[in-house]
Amino acid sequence: MLREGDLVVLIGPSQSSPQWAAIGGGARRLVEQYPPLALELMAPTDSSHTALARIVDEALSKKPKAICLYVRDPETARSAARQITKAGVHLITMGADSGISGAFGQVHVDYARGAELLGKHLTEIAGGKRSYFLLHTHGASPIDTHCYERFMQHARGRVDMTLLKECNAAEAKRPTGELIAEMFARFPNAGLMVTLDPGPWLSTPPAQLLGSNARFATLGAAPVLWQYLQSGEATALVGPLDGEIGRLAAEMALMAITESEPAGLVRIARHELVTRDTLDDFANRYAEAAGLDLKELVRQPALSEPSAPPERNASP
Repeated sequence: MLREGDLVVLIGPSQSSPQWAAIGGGARRLVEQYPPLALELMAPTDSSHTALARIVDEALSKKPKAICLYVRDPETARSAARQITKAGVHLITMGADSGISGAFGQVHVDYARGAELLGKHLTEIAGGKRSYFLLHTHGASPIDTHCYERFMQHARGRVDMTLLKECNAAEAKRPTGELIAEMFARFPNAGLMVTLDPGPWLSTPPAQLLGSNARFATLGAAPVLWQYLQSGEATALVGPLDGEIGRLAAEMALMAITESEPAGLVRIARHELVTRDTLDDFANRYAEAAGLDLKELVRQPALSEPSAPPERNASP
């Protein structure tokens, strides 16, 4: 049973994440349907363990009934999760499959499935091009490894597409823009740049990174990237409706508080393949899921924080 002022705190990805507004908006849409319930949106200043611990302390000081915690790096999030459950507060996780024990429920964002979509549809994404580069972070975390493996499972061995070069940004430990520039310097006529993290396109205009013959496709579909589908610099984006992540998390928090469902719930936020032809439909559904104005979403400035897959302790 809900009581007036029962509080849910949703702790999102860092404040500069291009997903954050939509995740928070989706949670707000759900909570508005239950007037006794209150919602507070909070986010750490960056992706560090220290910033997350600080925001969790602040959230717990507000005496919430439930906390929805966005998980990018499971190692960073585990101590915060233990702190929440030890305080007797219902915990719902969002994002990466964290393996965190004691959570009431999880909204699983299936990044590996998104990478699979890129590999599975590589030929049509390429739009007649026959060669591509791949930038990944295999080994940086289990999620990064799963994304790479699922992409390669479908892309490897294609006779209609040639992988000219792949680069592991986690091993290179250099700016991704430099790595991309080196690939195009060696193979200037490559047709497609595939990245399993949208970071390069959030921090640098694609025109400064791509060869004259190439376009890019990436794992990530936040509004800040839509302009590149419209301009033709991107050929495909893959990502979820971020508002759905927030809505599902808030719904689980409601179930936990009212004890209307047993613990152990898992909901999936599914990735979609977005092209120039499907962008209008995706954008309208994205805005609706987030409860936000579409015109405001497309005005988002370029940011340097990746939207998917999960960021690591040191931002790329």
